[in-house]
Amino acid sequence: MQSILSVLALALSAPLALAAQEAPAPHSYPAEFVLGLLSAKADQLTVGKVPEEMAERLPLPAEARVLGAVRRGQGSSKVIVDVDGTASKIAADYGSLLESRDWKRHQQYEQKGLLTAGPEQEQMYCAEDGWFVTFRAGPSSDGAVRLAIHLMAGGDYSPCNRQSGRNYQDRMDEAPFPALLPPDGARTHGSGSSRGPDFSEQTISLMSDLTLGDVLEHYATQLREHGWTESEYCLKSSFALQTWKVYEVDGPTWEGALTISRAGGVDAERKSVSLRLSQQD
Repeated sequence: MQSILSVLALALSAPLALAAQEAPAPHSYPAEFVLGLLSAKADQLTVGKVPEEMAERLPLPAEARVLGAVRRGQGSSKVIVDVDGTASKIAADYGSLLESRDWKRHQQYEQKGLLTAGPEQEQMYCAEDGWFVTFRAGPSSDGAVRLAIHLMAGGDYSPCNRQSGRNYQDRMDEAPFPALLPPDGARTHGSGSSRGPDFSEQTISLMSDLTLGDVLEHYATQLREHGWTESEYCLKSSFALQTWKVYEVDGPTWEGALTISRAGGVDAERKSVSLRLSQQD
């Protein structure tokens, strides 16, 4: 415990309140994991314990081992726990647990575009007062399943309000990204997105021994299955590019660009995948 707190003290650039209780074995909360939680400024870090606000609102799996949690301001808390079992079963069981406490699954919340590797994608549940929780289950380094749970306050801009008639979407929220799985055996380690008035773009980093052309073809196959029409193709030593047309019935036409590039210099396995959609007038 002391060694981890020492590392944290060196890492913090803003005042941070630390709290701890009798914690699990040291390997359950490696320093790099805890520091990762602090990538955004936090008001409170709890090691081996759930913040009071979160504990009052959210149940946890009975056998969960709490690694740590971070609270950012009023109404945003994230906790990481390890649970023995399979990711798909733990995710299903946790969803059932939330429903037993009157949380409702957000039926219209669906991840689209470039998905990260793993058997379970993110899910969202809503409370009657507008609070919402997202969670994702995936493997951890010690063989357990790592369950990441993020609790957020509601309000006018809560995504749960979409189900009750509110609408804060702009037109790029309707960009027709299909759900695209990474290649088998690929390790994903980062994703991002950006948008403007007439475009939306998603990116993901992955490690794979496939060639640039093979990675592009993996994603292109899925795009064809979703009705995208391929256009121009370009393959170079440092990148592969495929452009697309997306036609919607009674809707706009979209232009797409799928790009696979080398992201690690001499590291041939490290690749960046980008999918951009632009709406045509």
